[in-house]
Amino acid sequence: GQFEPWLLGPAYHLPSLHTYVAALLLHRFSRARMICKYAKGTQAGIVSIEPQILNVASTSRSFRSIHRSRVFQPSCAASTSIAQSTDVEPSVALPRRALLASLLTASAAGALLPAQPALASGSAEAGTYLPPADKEGFVIFVPDKAKTPALRAGTIRSPYSFNLPATFREAKVSNTASGNFCQPRCGEPWTEVIFEDVKLGRIELLVSPLVKLTNRVDVGLKDLGSPEALLPRIGTYITGTYFDEEDVVSSSVREVDGLAYYYYELYAPGANGHSLTALTVKGECAYLFIASGSDKVWGRGQSQLRTAVDSFRA
Repeated sequence: GQFEPWLLGPAYHLPSLHTYVAALLLHRFSRARMICKYAKGTQAGIVSIEPQILNVASTSRSFRSIHRSRVFQPSCAASTSIAQSTDVEPSVALPRRALLASLLTASAAGALLPAQPALASGSAEAGTYLPPADKEGFVIFVPDKAKTPALRAGTIRSPYSFNLPATFREAKVSNTASGNFCQPRCGEPWTEVIFEDVKLGRIELLVSPLVKLTNRVDVGLKDLGSPEALLPRIGTYITGTYFDEEDVVSSSVREVDGLAYYYYELYAPGANGHSLTALTVKGECAYLFIASGSDKVWGRGQSQLRTAVDSFRA
């Protein structure tokens, strides 16, 4: 995975996938003894690690300027930091092997939990703050130019829009997923916005630099191939994992406001379940507007999700 910049911060609250690597780095390069603090009743898979500097000879590799007064607060973790918890077991110095074994155990436990985006802090139903759409029960979402890193950087020059069921709530997009560290020259797709309703499904807008699909410039969607020919190249972005041609339910083409749109319906039971996708190309970007839901919510939410996908405009 990517090495997050905040791993070099003064105190470390590490997602499970980074825990093992970060522990090795800290142990090797800081010559530090790890003190693991385990808190009762906190989120599984999160471990707080603070380096304690040993009395070693002064070298440029020693982290002697670490300030423990600041604590990094992960945006998608529990609301109270483990390091700040008042119900903490006494710190116990562990030998390296015992430490890494305990970290791997915590990492494995965290890996069993599905990764889900956290709802944005104070997130309310979209119907309470967005203007109503022409269709009853829907609102119109049009981001301002300061909404996302891509809009602020000018990578996306004109805001997109779509109708959204009024009960959906906006979910938080991490810095890594939003492309905040690579705009305006991201080489991989990034997530613009996510909205969710646990009873209806999930709506997500992915944007990819056009160079991921072609080496040519100033091309339209139809220049990239037919819907069937293009799907294997974008299928993994739709499902979030793998793509199997047997998952395709239907595909179609429509032209709206001078732009061609490809529409896909997939059913990938082992991935994101049912999904509806609108794909188009504008400027140097390819837009993937994806609405998905599990078998449990599909019967109740597919009509609203289909309306949202049909309304998307780049």
